[in-house]
Amino acid sequence: MAVARETLASAASVSDRPAQAPLLHRIAAAALDAMGERSAAMDAYSEALSIARQRAAAHDVAFTLTAMATQVRNAGGQPDPAWLDEAAELGRSLGLVVDVTGRTISVQGAGQRSTTG
Repeated sequence: MAVARETLASAASVSDRPAQAPLLHRIAAAALDAMGERSAAMDAYSEALSIARQRAAAHDVAFTLTAMATQVRNAGGQPDPAWLDEAAELGRSLGLVVDVTGRTISVQGAGQRSTTG
């Protein structure tokens, strides 16, 4: 998390809304969430979303809404349906792979070595 914050501070010295800001805020949010600081994590996700919207970075909006929905689900709650709808629509229109369903996906062969490389 410290590296994300340092990188964000460095990027902010060049621009008020650096392109990396939404991603870096999502990284900080995920770290805060992993430490059990759910409120601070949601604040960081909200900041990521705000900057993504200001920059008109639709892909960052979709990724952030998906991350926010996941955080709420992991805390035992139900995400805002508007988040899910917007993330799904952005995913479709931009050709992104975002899963707003909250289902667990099993990937056969995950973690196994490739026989081709």
